[in-house]
Amino acid sequence: MEIVSSRFLKSLAESGLMNEAEIEAFLGNLPPEQNRDDGAALAQELVRQKKLTKFQAQAVYQGLGLATFSVL
Repeated sequence: MEIVSSRFLKSLAESGLMNEAEIEAFLGNLPPEQNRDDGAALAQELVRQKKLTKFQAQAVYQGLGLATFSVL
């Protein structure tokens, strides 16, 4: 199931792994051809840019509750 970017980005902010300013900077630096509507594509790009680990990206993408814990 494809997760739309808004849901993925909301989960990312709620996880505490990136704050709103970091997310906005990431989105602002994406190349024009980057699919911004696909949460999986954004997760892959965050891993490629080493902003998240694969584990962190998968946890956020799958909506696993990170609550007050940081997945390091």
